[in-house]
Amino acid sequence: MPVATRALVEESEHTSYEAQFRREIELQAIIGTSADAIEGRKAFVEKRKGKFTGK
Repeated sequence: MPVATRALVEESEHTSYEAQFRREIELQAIIGTSADAIEGRKAFVEKRKGKFTGK
């Protein structure tokens, strides 16, 4: 999710390391439950190319 990555980079200029680390953990939890993340894990286990939708 490039948008989340961009947000983290932009926020890092104005926040402490601890706050940035907490924010990254929060975003990873959200991203990890996305349809694309689930599809990526399934495709890896099944040794096939993933079919990503951007969701």
